[in-house]
Amino acid sequence: WIVNDYMEKRIIFLNKQGKFLKSIDLKKYGDAAIVYDSRNEVLKFNIKNKHYTLINKDLVKIRANYEKKSNQKYFRNYEINLEDESLSIKRTATDPYFIINARWFYDDYYYRSDLVIDPKAKDTTGYELQLMQHYKPVQSFFPFNKTGNPVFRYSAASSQMYLADTDTPYIKYTSRPFNTTIYKLNKDSIKPIYEIILPLENALPQRYFTSGFKSKAEWDNFQNSNGAVFFTLSGIKDLDRYLFFGIKFMRNYESFLYEKSSAKFYKTKMIKADSSQYNIQLLQNGPGSYYDSRYYTVIPAQGLVDFYTKNKEKNIVYPPELEAYLKTATKNSNPVIVEYKLKE
Repeated sequence: WIVNDYMEKRIIFLNKQGKFLKSIDLKKYGDAAIVYDSRNEVLKFNIKNKHYTLINKDLVKIRANYEKKSNQKYFRNYEINLEDESLSIKRTATDPYFIINARWFYDDYYYRSDLVIDPKAKDTTGYELQLMQHYKPVQSFFPFNKTGNPVFRYSAASSQMYLADTDTPYIKYTSRPFNTTIYKLNKDSIKPIYEIILPLENALPQRYFTSGFKSKAEWDNFQNSNGAVFFTLSGIKDLDRYLFFGIKFMRNYESFLYEKSSAKFYKTKMIKADSSQYNIQLLQNGPGSYYDSRYYTVIPAQGLVDFYTKNKEKNIVYPPELEAYLKTATKNSNPVIVEYKLKE
C-alpha cells in the first residue's frame, strides 16, 4: 500500500497486511506531481526546475518541442521502483508526457487538459480535453479560443480536467471547469450523463465568461470574496445505488452522495457512523479508493486520536488491533487504512 500524506508531505509504504515498511519525506522535492505507473509498477515524481521561471509563452514552445534534449533542464524527474525492496528514489530522464502536460488514460493512450491562454498564439483553437497517443492528439473535446477566452486566463492552472477511475480502465468520469455536468468518457467518445443543479448564488456571474478578469489580483480577490461560487466537480463515482461527487467552490470543498432510489442528496460529512463501523466517520470526503469490490479510506492519526479522546465515555468496542493503536497513537503516528464495503 502507498499512502500519500499531504499534510506532512511524505509517502508511507505498507505491505498488503498493513505492516509499515518505509516513509519518505517529500519536502525537499517541492510541489511534485506524483504519478503511479501501474504498467511498470513505478511511482513517478515530476517537478519543474525551481531555477527556471517559465511563463505561458515558454511552456507552449517547450511542449511543441518536447523531444529536444535541451528542454530536459526545465524539469526534474524521480522514480521509485515498487518491485525493488529498497524503495529508493532515483533521478531519471523527464517523461515526455509530463512535458506536454499529459496523464495516462489506458493502454498507450494519455489525456491532456491544457487551458493556457496565449493572446499571440498562431493556432487560436484550444481544447479543454485531448486524448493523446505517441505524444500526438488523436481526439479533442470542448474547443475554446486560446487567444480570447478570458475566463481561463488566470484560472488555467487550477481548471484542468481530471479523469475519475472506474472498474473498467477505458471508462472514466470527468467534469469541466465552471460547468456542473458530469461526463462519461468511453475510449474515444464522451457524453453527458448527469447535471447538478445549484442555486443561482453559487454560479459564476455570466459577465465573467465574456469579459473575464482584468488581472490575477482581481481573480484572487474574487475567489477570496466569493468562496461559495462553484468552480468544478471532482471525486466522481457512479455506483448502482449511489452517485458520489465533490464540489470545489472558490474557497471551499464539499462531498455529496446522491441516493438514486429516493432522489435525495446528502453531505457525506453529515452521514453519521454507527456501531458497525465503530462510530468512525469513513465518508468525510466521499468513498475512498476502490479495489476488488472493496473501498479503502486513509484516516490520519490526528483525526483518530481526536476521535478516541472525544469518545472515551461511549464504551465503543473496537477490534483489538485498532484499540491498541488508539491507546498509543500520537498525531505523528502512521495513518490507518480502513477496508470496507457499501451495503447493497
